[in-house]
Amino acid sequence: AVATLLERLAVAAIPLDYGSLVRLSGREEQEAAADLAACVGSQLLERTPMQTELYQFRHSLTREAIASEIPALRARRLHLEVAEALEAGGGGPRAAMLSRHFAAAGERVRALRYAREGAEHAKGVGAFPAAIDLLRQAVDLAAGSDEAPAVLEELASALRAAGRAAEAREALERARA
Repeated sequence: AVATLLERLAVAAIPLDYGSLVRLSGREEQEAAADLAACVGSQLLERTPMQTELYQFRHSLTREAIASEIPALRARRLHLEVAEALEAGGGGPRAAMLSRHFAAAGERVRALRYAREGAEHAKGVGAFPAAIDLLRQAVDLAAGSDEAPAVLEELASALRAAGRAAEAREALERARA
């Protein structure tokens, strides 16, 4: 159970809050809390000194070593488990992360939805480079689907807002082709 929890946290590749880790563990809260305590006690994980109870690997090399030993098929399944646990905690600022995990799990439709949602969130706070990156990923995810033209138009809008008129024009041309 501890090894599985460590694999899931390694695949997540970010610090996670207590609730997300309990959901990821698939165990009762008391058992998950004991697993986390054992990992902290053995200095594999640490609680970050923040108001929110976040857990992360004490050393990035430990996370990388664990992640590198996970077979590809299992990693794909773990990405799905991580995405679904994070999804239960809500989208918004997590949308970009959800898109990445759903894409790694082979869930293109959900990855596309969250890439677009993350781009909207990024545009809403003026983070146009992040929005553009997410929309470029969304274009790849939407390739060949009915949503591709709309995603290209969203990309064009973000590029235009970022002052990149030539790239915006190119995206619009692709949308209309």
